[in-house]
Amino acid sequence: LLVALTVRTLAALTIVPSDADLCDITACDALRRMREEIAGGNLMNPSRPPVYEESQEDRINKIERRLRSVEQPLWRKNVEEDRWYRCCEGPCRCRPETFALSCWRQELDELPSSQYVPHDIRVIDLGINQITSLNRDAFKGLHRLVELDIFDNRIDFLPSVIFDNLDSLAHLRLHRNRLEDLHGKLFHKLANLETLDLSTNSIRRLAA
Repeated sequence: LLVALTVRTLAALTIVPSDADLCDITACDALRRMREEIAGGNLMNPSRPPVYEESQEDRINKIERRLRSVEQPLWRKNVEEDRWYRCCEGPCRCRPETFALSCWRQELDELPSSQYVPHDIRVIDLGINQITSLNRDAFKGLHRLVELDIFDNRIDFLPSVIFDNLDSLAHLRLHRNRLEDLHGKLFHKLANLETLDLSTNSIRRLAA
């Protein structure tokens, strides 16, 4: 596995435990938890060593990112015989001969909900856009996906299960984004991953 990280990132990286009950929660749960913690003054845990402590602003920002992820649209997965024809009707460029979909430099700030994505897609390029977040099911069911490029966007949060179904994924490029915290199991199920590029982010912590 080839992993690309900046030297600055490696020097500053801290492994911290995560709040399991905040990893995969609904928008309503997130709002309820935020209100409870603000009202109870429990946003800082005095029992934890300083390295683990998070400010009130950090905790609220973390919840806000999860809420934004839940609200992200999904594109349309397609298993029908005309899937590649329908794919070509969308705003992104489909290449049936190489099983590829390119949304490169389309000025997207979210996944286009009108785009059909064939279930047997092998390459997806979302590079050089303005995407800030992705829904946890954005790539669900794409078991043949080998290459995924999401570089040069504005992504600051990735759901912990977003890559769980990508059994064939070998190349994942996430460089030049705004990632700060990564869940410790984010890449846990990518058994065939060969290349992972996380360079030029601001990664501070890996949540265990």
